[in-house]
Amino acid sequence: DLARLLLEVLTRRLHGVYHIVSPTCTSKYAFGVALAKQFGYDASLIQPSSIEEARLAARRAHRLTLRSEKLARAIGRLPPTWKEGLIRFHVQAQAGYPRRLRAWVGMTVRP
Repeated sequence: DLARLLLEVLTRRLHGVYHIVSPTCTSKYAFGVALAKQFGYDASLIQPSSIEEARLAARRAHRLTLRSEKLARAIGRLPPTWKEGLIRFHVQAQAGYPRRLRAWVGMTVRP
């Protein structure tokens, strides 16, 4: 999805800052659970945590989101949601796409 949108931005010769992101937001936890479920892993192994529990040196906001409306206006449609992208990513993984990409860039392909 990202590659297609980047090509479209370049083809249209758009200038400025465009956030190529899902029009819907999610948490890292919810994304991890969805990823595990999509790929058939045990989602109960993923545990939620908070920013406060992480004790990071620099403060972080609770909600870190970007807006995709400017991109949507420029290309005439919303970018895919993160859920749609995750489903496509899984379909591509099942079809051997990662292996083909590694072979294409000359990386050693694992069995």
